[in-house]
Amino acid sequence: MTASRSTRASEQPLLVVTDAPAPVGPAYALSGMAVTETPEGTVRTAVVSDGRTVHLVKEGDALAGYKVIAITEATVTLEDRAGTQHVLRLP
Repeated sequence: MTASRSTRASEQPLLVVTDAPAPVGPAYALSGMAVTETPEGTVRTAVVSDGRTVHLVKEGDALAGYKVIAITEATVTLEDRAGTQHVLRLP
């Protein structure tokens, strides 16, 4: 959306409002990690937030159209339906 108006010397300057570009990739942030040692091996859990809800996910889990592909000590990789991978990093 773009709005504009003309001005005269005594009026305020021209005002232009534009829409911000849509974000690319998932609207999630990586908030934390947990590691659990089990007899089967190490299980990593990622703490992912969309700003309203906190999700605890493991490799192979589905998350709103994304699949959790990999979890490392500092990242989680999500794959969308088109096969594009998105890496979330700890802040």
